[in-house]
Amino acid sequence: MGKVCGEYEMNNSKRTFNPLLGKTFRYAQSENAELKYQGNWGPQIQTLTIASSEWVVEYGSAVLASEAATTTVTSVIISGNAGESKIINKVTLSDGQVDERAIMLKIRSNNDPYLNSDYGI
Repeated sequence: MGKVCGEYEMNNSKRTFNPLLGKTFRYAQSENAELKYQGNWGPQIQTLTIASSEWVVEYGSAVLASEAATTTVTSVIISGNAGESKIINKVTLSDGQVDERAIMLKIRSNNDPYLNSDYGI
């Protein structure tokens, strides 16, 4: 498990969410980081597959790049300026169902006292 800064989990080794575990996942990173986030939809969708995936910034300064999807996993690289962002991952499944999960991302200033070398950022 990652270290916690306020309500935001700092987990550098595993930025993969499991949709069975909730609708919103919280992470933090520094403003100079470009980090990969993944959604492992396999446990949620079981025998179905992901037909399409879309990542959208609902609000905030996050910048998305390199969106990708396999039949069960979605991913995106996120960077941005300091502040809070809400990023939505919306998937359409092989049977036409649509589902989504949110990442609440706290992008911290490089001068933020909660950031230190233990997080690798």
